[in-house]
Amino acid sequence: MQTPQTVATDDYTPPGDHSAITACLEEIHSAYRNENGGALADYIPELTKVDPSLFGISLMTVDGQPYSVGDSKALFTIQSISKAFVYGLALEDHGLEQVLARVGVEPSGDAFNAIVFDERTNRPFNPMVNAGAIATTGLIKGHGSEERMARVVEMFRRYTGRVLEVDENVFNSESATGHRNRAITWLMLNFGMVDARVDEHLEVYFRQCSLLVTSDDLAIMAATLANGGVNPVTGERALDARYVKYVMAIMASCGMYDFAGEWAFRVGLPAKSGVGGGIVATLPGQMGIGTFSPLLDERGNSLRGIKTCDELSRRFGLHVFDPIRSADAVARTYRADTVRSKVVRRETERRILDEHGHRVVVMEIQGDLQFRAGEQILRRAAAAVEQPPEGCDHLILDLHRVGRIAPAAADLLLKLNQNLAERGIRLYFASAGNRVRNLTLGLLPRAAFHATIDSALEHCEAAVLARMTAFDDTPPPSVPMMEMELLNGLSTGDVGRLSALVSSHQFPAGSTIIRQGDEANCLCFLARGRVSIQIRDTANGVTRLTSIGPGVAFGEMALIDGGPRSADAVADQDCEVLQLDLADLQTLSWSRPGIVNTLISNITSVLSERLRRANTELQTLTRRLPARPDIKR
Repeated sequence: MQTPQTVATDDYTPPGDHSAITACLEEIHSAYRNENGGALADYIPELTKVDPSLFGISLMTVDGQPYSVGDSKALFTIQSISKAFVYGLALEDHGLEQVLARVGVEPSGDAFNAIVFDERTNRPFNPMVNAGAIATTGLIKGHGSEERMARVVEMFRRYTGRVLEVDENVFNSESATGHRNRAITWLMLNFGMVDARVDEHLEVYFRQCSLLVTSDDLAIMAATLANGGVNPVTGERALDARYVKYVMAIMASCGMYDFAGEWAFRVGLPAKSGVGGGIVATLPGQMGIGTFSPLLDERGNSLRGIKTCDELSRRFGLHVFDPIRSADAVARTYRADTVRSKVVRRETERRILDEHGHRVVVMEIQGDLQFRAGEQILRRAAAAVEQPPEGCDHLILDLHRVGRIAPAAADLLLKLNQNLAERGIRLYFASAGNRVRNLTLGLLPRAAFHATIDSALEHCEAAVLARMTAFDDTPPPSVPMMEMELLNGLSTGDVGRLSALVSSHQFPAGSTIIRQGDEANCLCFLARGRVSIQIRDTANGVTRLTSIGPGVAFGEMALIDGGPRSADAVADQDCEVLQLDLADLQTLSWSRPGIVNTLISNITSVLSERLRRANTELQTLTRRLPARPDIKR
């Protein structure tokens, strides 16, 4: 198969929006595409036939967003870039210790094809030089060269999302002139670093180096490493997560041959180059980069590719050792005396929560949680639970803004739970989803996890009420009309007149009491149970607005505007509802006009209080965090 590299496509623009990222890539491409220094690789004769003007740049983010300019679709042979990925396959086949017994991890400082070995162990110095790469290929499992090569091709399919083909002309050319590599392999056989299948190992090695890729392929391969070994486009795992860090570590220290030190100093990205003109580079957790330009410098690295990656690193701040402070893991901290659940409670319960709600602390967590974030959460939690006047009994970590939780951070959070439990403080996690399933946090009882922050707050509020009063969260006896909050200020006689007009209705859990859009023809008093007020729409399904407990009225807006019902009222528990028909109330108001006036006045007071509380909650949840005194800016 001939390598299709004869036509440059400098004007190629990927489909979609012309983004600012693409514009930056075009500027870099334009700046370096006329750099004509360097030379084509000539120790493999077939590589001298490649068009020297070809130049492509590709990026891929870990959430699967591609960017590319220039000849990003031009095919070229992967060459030594394959070494890093085949090393990962060898680790999967044999584990770290067995691979380390055959191939070291130290930079050699020598050229990629040097015949140099570790004098103490006789191992190749690392898997990025030819000797180490051949030893690594020798570890790939399979019966015969065809089966082993098929496993290599399948591995690259997981990385790229497509099946790569071998350029047979390059393979034959490389095989015919690969005498130095044969000498290296026979010498390693003498040292016991490969077995006797020398010709088979070399055939697989030459074929893996002759696989055809594009700079777009390299970008998605790099993004797969940056994404913990999972292809961000297909979602398929390409490399066991245990070995991703080892592959990137060896790329960082040895991937650019005897230019590795200066590359780490200037560019600061784990990377691997190949004499086919490609460079693959990865920024862990963020993106992958692929470049292609076949003109090489004296070390065998792509001249334009080096300049491009250097420019990308400087422009976008990609150097892994840049001392850029990440965002605080704790977005904000608040207490249940300022931000409450959606449960509408009676006045006596509200007063208790106003006074004692500070005993429930919520910490809103954000970002991916690594060790630093876990340590910060522990420190902030310790300060929050000790804050006067009385510390706290319940700590909720709201994780709805959290992406990934690393095992190290999970271990620290488990330690936090243990520390708090020793002090009698309960720790809860809200909106954790499935992120804790395979972590140590999964060892905690299910009661420690709540689907939403609202559910967690409701649970902790009930615990505070139970501690401060004889409050019991089980369904109470029926609340009489005289104790209904909306009837405050009415005389006993007027309450009696209303009681004579109401009808009692039983609603089993899950049934709809009021339906959105229905005529508003009655006022409802909840005597027993729990009711949720919900809205329905085609985009979001069902959203709970609030929850109502015994002694509270609902549907009261019918007294003010008489419009259709704006939401559903659904029984969360078996409920007893006392319904007052508005027609009966209107008839009564002719003889006792003060009744309706008192009801409307009470509704206004309730709505006013809810508005004030909503404003307080909004101010709390949007308040910017103060500057950290422990951070020097």
